[in-house]
Amino acid sequence: MTSDPRYNHLREQGWRRNLTEAEAALTQALRNLPDAPVPSNFTACALQAVEREEAGQVRQQKAQWRVWLQLHRWLPRAAIACLLVGTGLFSYRHHQAKVEVQRNLESIERVSAVRSLPSPDVLENFEAIRAMRRTGPDEELLALMQ
Repeated sequence: MTSDPRYNHLREQGWRRNLTEAEAALTQALRNLPDAPVPSNFTACALQAVEREEAGQVRQQKAQWRVWLQLHRWLPRAAIACLLVGTGLFSYRHHQAKVEVQRNLESIERVSAVRSLPSPDVLENFEAIRAMRRTGPDEELLALMQ
């Protein structure tokens, strides 16, 4: 357990000290109990139980080894799958960034092609023009134009 000399000394003192009255009475009562009857096949049953326990431990060790073998078999495949998925995601993101840069360049080209932008005065009657568009064409005016 431990190699501490103080602990070992205290433990030995606990073994060698005299029992208290209650402990002595308990020990005496246990000595006075009759021996329990043991069946005739007790040794055979005990040995069978030990064999079953050992067989269970062997089966458990084999099961642990099988789990390791399966993990050993699937681990490289899982690593390759993760690598492929990661590469695919990286490529897709790279493509998306490239498309976005291309759109920005096209937008800059269109804006730079405009010689001059209209002044804000153009938007003076914006609400009236927008309201006209909602109502539809004036049928009387169209009839007069024909």
